[in-house]
Amino acid sequence: MEISKTVQAGSLESSDVLITLAPPESKGITIHLKSDLEEQFGDSIRSKIEETLRKLGITDALCYAEDNGALDCTIEARTEAAVYKYQKEGEIAK
Repeated sequence: MEISKTVQAGSLESSDVLITLAPPESKGITIHLKSDLEEQFGDSIRSKIEETLRKLGITDALCYAEDNGALDCTIEARTEAAVYKYQKEGEIAK
């Protein structure tokens, strides 16, 4: 599935992450991460986001993640929430 409309989930509060899904510029999943902990945990954060998107059947998306020290379970939950919000709005393009 491809994301065709921009949606967000999460917040910029401490220990949270703001996930924004948008239509992709090209095929595949592209993740842009902004985090003070990117040097230490950037690869792990990107991996958790991509793993969650693929688990939910998303193959093409542009994802912006603004991390403020979120745990893996929070990153997964916010990514899931963004996809579910997108699905609820009925904008899935196959």
